[in-house]
Parts: sequence; structure tokens; C-alpha cells
Amino acid sequence: MAGTAQGTKDYRDVRSMDKMSYKLIAHRGRLLLISFLVFLSGTMLYCKYTWDVVEKHLSSDLDEELELAASMLPQIFTDDFHDRALAGDSISAEEDLRIRRRIEELARTFDLHCVRTVVRKGEDFFFTAFAGVEPEEARRRSWPCCPYDDISEAFKAVYETGDPVYTAYADDGEEHYSFCTRYISSGGVPYLAIVDFDAAKRNNIFSVAWKIPLFSCLWLFFIAMPSLYLILMLNRDISEANKSLIEANTTLEERVVRQSSEIEKSQHELEWVRELHQQSTSGLLVFGANGIILDINKAGMDILGLGTRPDGNLTLAHLVGEKGWARIIGNAKDIQDSDEPLSYERFYTRPDGSRRKLAARLGRVSQTDEDPLYYMYLLDLTELDLSREKLRYVLQHDEGSGLLNNAGFREMIKARMADRDGVPPSVFVMAVNVKRTNAAFGIRVGDVALLEVARRLNALARPEELLGRLSGVDFAVATYDIVSSEAVEELSRRLLSVLDDPFIVGDHKFGLYGSVGVRIPTENDDVDDVISKAAIAAKEAKQKGRSSVVSFDNVIRERNIRNIEIEDWLREELDREKSFQIFFQPIVDIATETTGRIRDVEALVRWLSPAGEWISPDLFIPIAENSGLIEPLSEVLFDVSARNFLALRQVLPDVNLSLNISANLLHRELVGPMLERQLESHGVKPKDVLLEITETAFIDDLERVHDILIPLVNKGYSVAIDDFGTGHSSIAYLQKFPIHTVKIDKSFIQYIDQNQEDWGVVQALLRMSEVLRVTVIAEGVENREQERLLREWGCPLGQGYLYHRPADLKTCIDVFTKRAWLGRDDQNAS
Repeated sequence: MAGTAQGTKDYRDVRSMDKMSYKLIAHRGRLLLISFLVFLSGTMLYCKYTWDVVEKHLSSDLDEELELAASMLPQIFTDDFHDRALAGDSISAEEDLRIRRRIEELARTFDLHCVRTVVRKGEDFFFTAFAGVEPEEARRRSWPCCPYDDISEAFKAVYETGDPVYTAYADDGEEHYSFCTRYISSGGVPYLAIVDFDAAKRNNIFSVAWKIPLFSCLWLFFIAMPSLYLILMLNRDISEANKSLIEANTTLEERVVRQSSEIEKSQHELEWVRELHQQSTSGLLVFGANGIILDINKAGMDILGLGTRPDGNLTLAHLVGEKGWARIIGNAKDIQDSDEPLSYERFYTRPDGSRRKLAARLGRVSQTDEDPLYYMYLLDLTELDLSREKLRYVLQHDEGSGLLNNAGFREMIKARMADRDGVPPSVFVMAVNVKRTNAAFGIRVGDVALLEVARRLNALARPEELLGRLSGVDFAVATYDIVSSEAVEELSRRLLSVLDDPFIVGDHKFGLYGSVGVRIPTENDDVDDVISKAAIAAKEAKQKGRSSVVSFDNVIRERNIRNIEIEDWLREELDREKSFQIFFQPIVDIATETTGRIRDVEALVRWLSPAGEWISPDLFIPIAENSGLIEPLSEVLFDVSARNFLALRQVLPDVNLSLNISANLLHRELVGPMLERQLESHGVKPKDVLLEITETAFIDDLERVHDILIPLVNKGYSVAIDDFGTGHSSIAYLQKFPIHTVKIDKSFIQYIDQNQEDWGVVQALLRMSEVLRVTVIAEGVENREQERLLREWGCPLGQGYLYHRPADLKTCIDVFTKRAWLGRDDQNAS
């Protein structure tokens, strides 16, 4: 029994010891878990705190960079760019290309994702310029305005209030960070300037900065947490032996651990901040109240021109002089009672003698008055100022010739007007005609010749005259020395004299001619008035012929009033079909054994106005296109042309119809449906119709015009280029488009019997057309000598007064049926 009792007691003792061991293990496990959670929370708080500091500084730097990029954007545009873009005025290809290049250069300079400017018209927003990622709409719509369909509410608020905003957005799955602000153009048009950073750039900077606090946190967590756990366990064991001693030691140990953690944390923060400033592109230096430089980063040494790190005795007074140090210490005293740092700009002379422009930001580190410390951020603005000056020069000068461009010409006139009580000078605009040269030798030769024109004008200009290049072919002179009509004539002839000598480019020798428009300002004219009116006068002079001089006067103004009157008549007459008559002019063989045979007839419209006068289509067709009346007018003209042609075809079954097509209708894709309604529905077959399209219609949108013409050609229509040679890329059209016929413009034909320069142009066009296998029609043939030369050069077809003037249907039936074959002796009778 005794043995049994002893066994039972031993068993109970074992069970009791097992329970005690279990409790001890559970207690230590709880301590381990608690220590783990405590240190995990502490490291997370520490990481968040340090990251908030880093993020605040980095975000501020990035935001300032965005603001700087946005502030430079208005300098790229002319003052009235957005006014013209919003009003739908013409923006030249040269200005378009320059603006795009400069915006792209700005985007590359600041490593931006995208740069845009936006205007509002009505309730809709439109892009006016952009670089980087182009919106899809911009590739499908005409420049400079294209819709901005998904503009954010934040940007709309900026447009309304003018308060800039930062915002983030997603584009094709990528995050971007943008800054938007509002500017006002010279004409009072508000527009938004939007610059974007790719979020990847921002994230890369933050990812690098994040590693330092992250690794310090990991070190703190994995090293200090086990140490605390061991200390707690040791304290637990010692407490069982001497509770009071353990409590005292525990208090002391906890204090030591806390202070050690704070010291380590401060050291890591200091090391991290120091490393961050050492890698910064901004200069940073720390100095005391005595001016001794205590610390400086590498960027600061480079900005101040210090070859080696200061040895501890270098003071700011040695670098900036006593006066400079007095200003700095004065600024330091001003911020003594304020938490806000002070920013300013100063010029600084380096030890090597070079002068730099610096932006400084002065702040206070310590708050003790006994031994204050100050910091100073430095940024070198010298290169930025030089870039601004270079950009300003580029914006105001023509890239090729170096003359003032349109914007620069206006600015210089405004500057001179300040000394003349605001009175603008007289402006002369010389328009140089290079279309023959471009057609014969290519654009590059024409461009080189225009640069030579600019050089000659620059050599000819007097010191008191202001010279500029308003566009590719328009050169302008502004002067206050015009006091008589003789002075106007003298300066106009002096300008035209630069075209007297021939131009030689490579193996090509040729002449150029031009015309001059003049505006003598009145008391109501401002700088824009005199320039625009001189340009209008130059266009008038160009229409009058080579070497013409035209002054803007009431005649031109009355002509514009006349155009408005014609537009009103046109609106009233569209429903009166009988007001419009179709005349036919024959196109005949001139280079085969069938010389004189009528091949085609061109339909030409004539309009009898309500005033009883015949109005030329050269006058009312452009008015119809500009006023939006070309579509209903073309419906009427196509219908009348089809019915008259079918009547003529009954007596001349082999003749085909040549029909002029408006570029406006072509680009709006209205030609195909209109031909179906007004020609094919009457029974006119597509294979019997030649569609004449002016060469300028191809320049506007090559790809789109190509896609529009292909279905028409596949249907059976033939295509001709009208006024061939007057555009800029004639050969490209013949190679890329389904062209069957070209019509050489009459301006090249009318002088071939007098001017050998025109011989070369026409012969070159004929050889080019022969190689490319297209039919050629010479327009404006008026005498036998012209016909003889064209026949010798191999031109197959001709059209002009030599064969017959345009005639109505009755006359055509009476004359053409009797002489469908025009014999040599019958041509004079025509």
C-alpha cells in the first residue's frame, strides 16, 4: 500500500511540474508574440513617418518642375495664336511645324509625358497644340483645333476659376500626373496649359528613396526584436530569484533600450537625409551665425565653383564678399521669428571669374538663439536664362533666313511705335511667285531661292527699315520714311529689284518675279491692321501680274462688300435653276493625225445675277465655298450639267464630259453620293465622265483624298488634276493617286511663245507625264504658235480660245455638230 501511495504522489508531482512547464512556455510565448507585435507596429510607424517626409520633399520638387514647364509654354506661341485657332483662321504649315517642334523640345527638356494647350468654344473644349501622346481625334481632324471629349472636371474648374490644379489620371492602363493652369492670349481668349509626368518617372524616384527607410526598418525589426525578447526572458528568470532587484533592473533596461532606439533612429534619419541631399541636383549648404560652412553637398560645390570640400574654416564672406554676407545675415535675421524660409535671386561670381545667376532659399535649422544654424538651397539659373533667350530668338525669327518672323515682326513694330506715340509705320509686303520653279525643279530648289531672296533683301535694307518674313513667300518691310507717292514707288521698285538678277541653284538657272502690297496707316490703324492690309494688297497685286504694286484702299474694301452682296444673291437664287447656265468648251486633239477633233467638253457654269449681270464662277464659287453654299449649289449645277450633256450627246455620241469638282465637297466625302443622285440617275455613265480636281485639293489631306478617289475610279470615273504645276508636290500625286489626266495650268502656256523659261517648265511637265503614262491637256491655248510648240513637244490635247470659247447648249449643237472635226481652215472661224 505504501508503494502505491508513493507512486501516486510521484505521479502528481510530475503532473504538477508539467503544468508549471506548460504555463512557463505559454507565458514566454505570449511575451514573444507581444514583442513581435510591438516592434512590428513601431517599424510601420517609423517607416510611414520617414516616408511622409521624403514624399513631401520629392512631390514638392516635381510640382515645381511641372509649374516651370507650364510657365514656359506661353512663350512658344504668337500672341494671337489661340485667337486665330479659336476663330478658325489659317495656321500655316511652317507655323504648325515650328510650334510642334518647340513644344516637343520643351517636353524633352523636362522629360514630360505630354504637353497640351486647350481652348473652349461654346461648351466644348478643343486641343490647339500638343506634344508627346497625340489624341486619336488629332490624327483624324484638321489642325489646329480638335475636340477634347474626355476633359476632366478638374480642368474645367481651372478654365472657369483660373486656379491651377494638380491631378492624376490613367491613360491606356498607365498612370500619369499632370499640372493644369490657365493663361489669357492677347485677344482675351483663355486657354489651358497642361503638362504631364509619366507616373513611372515619379514612381522610379520614390522607389529609390523608399529603399533607405525600408532597409533601416528591417534592420531595426530583425535585430532589436530578438534582443528585446531575450532581455524579457532574462528578466523573467531573475525575477524569480530576487523580485525587487529584477524590477529595478527591468526599469533601467527599458530606459536604456528606449534611449538606444531613439539614438539609432536619429542616426539613421540623419544618414538618410544626408545621403538624399548629397544626391540632390540642388545645392545645399549648412552654416552657422559666424558664416562658417559646416556642410555642403556635391551640387552646392559645383554651383559655387569649389574644387575641394571646405576644411571647416571657409566662410560665406570669403565666397560672396562682405556686402554679400551682410545681405545674407540680414535675411537670416528676418526669418528668425518666422517658420517660413526666404527665397530670392542673386548674381554670384565664382572663384574662376565666371558669373552665374543663382536662386537661393534660406531657412533656419535650430531654434536656439544662442547658437543658430541655417541652411541654404541653391539652384543655378544661368543655363535656364540662356535657354529662355535662345527660345525667345527662335520664336521671333525665321529658321531658314534669320529674318524676323510674323510674331517677331509685330513685336519689333510695337517696340518702335512706343517712340512714335503709338503710330504704326508704313508696311510693304512683297509676295514672291515660285510656283513655276517648284513645279519644274522641286520644292528644295524653290526654298533655296527664297533664302537667296532674303539675303538680297537683308543686304538692300536700310538701317531705319525693319525687315521680316511673314510666310514662306511673303517678305515685309516697315518704315516711317514714306511721306509721298514717289517714296512708295521708290521703295516698291527697290524691293522688286532683288528679283532682277537670275537665281542659280545647283545646275538650275531661273528667274523669279513678285508683286508688292502697300499700306500707309491711317489714324484708326494698329499694327495688325497695317500688316494684314498690306498682305491683302499683295494678294491683289499678285492677281494683277508680275511686278505689280497695289496700295490698300477703298477699292479693295468695296470689293469685300461686293462679295457679301453676291453671297446674299446666291442664297436667294439657289432655288431658281434657270439663273445658272452651263456652257461647254471643247477639248481637242492637237498632236495626232486627227488634229482638231473634239474629244471632250468641259462644263463651265455661268450665273445671271438678279441685277442682270453675268458673274464669273471665279468670283462666286469661292464665295459659295466660304459661306457653306457649295453643297446645294453643286447639286443644282450637276443636275443641269447632266441634262445638257445628255442633250449634246444625242448629236455627238463620242464626246465625254469633263466636270469640275469642289475640293470642299471632296474632303467632306459628298462627291460620290452627289454623282449618283445628279448624274447617274439621269443616265450618265461613270466611264464617260472626267472629274477635274484642283491640285491644291490634294495638298490638304493626301491619305484621305486617296481613299475617297479609289471607289470613284473603281466605279468607272476618270480623274484629272486641274491647274497642274501650281501646287508643291506634283510628281507625288501622279505616283500615289489613280490619276488619268493632267491639265497644265494656263499660266504656263500663255507665255511659251515669248518666254523661254516657260518652255522648260512645260517640257519638263510633258516629259514627266509621258514617263508616268498620263494624258496631258494644255489649257489656255490662244494662238497657232502656242499650238505649234505644244505639238512639237508631244502634247496630245489642247483647250482654249483658239478652238472655241465656252458656249451654251444651243450654240454647241449648232457649231459642234457641223464641225465635230475642226479642220485646219475652220479653226479661225471658231
